Amino acid sequence: MRNYHIVLCFIAFLFGCGQKAESTSEQVERNIVQSLKFGDDAKAIENYLNSQNIPFTYDKYTNRFQGIIRDESSSLHAITISIVLDNQQRYINVEVNDSYTSL
Repeated sequence: MRNYHIVLCFIAFLFGCGQKAESTSEQVERNIVQSLKFGDDAKAIENYLNSQNIPFTYDKYTNRFQGIIRDESSSLHAITISIVLDNQQRYINVEVNDSYTSL
């Protein structure tokens, strides 16, 4: 997996897209963890995502909010966000990942 990541970064660099996103996935996750508390309701999560201008949807089948932050300097990179809820629609976990596409 690490080699795959290195290859993708190298390809992005070759095509002039080596600039980093304004926020890293680690910064985004840290901000979410600091802003949302375990047990926050769906409205609090929606308010947070809206306040951060993060486009999102809610998937009722997986019981999670899904957001994405697109890298304005590269069409090859985005940060994906999944905020997982319990059966009472309360925040229990967040997953933040870098997403890369290729040409």
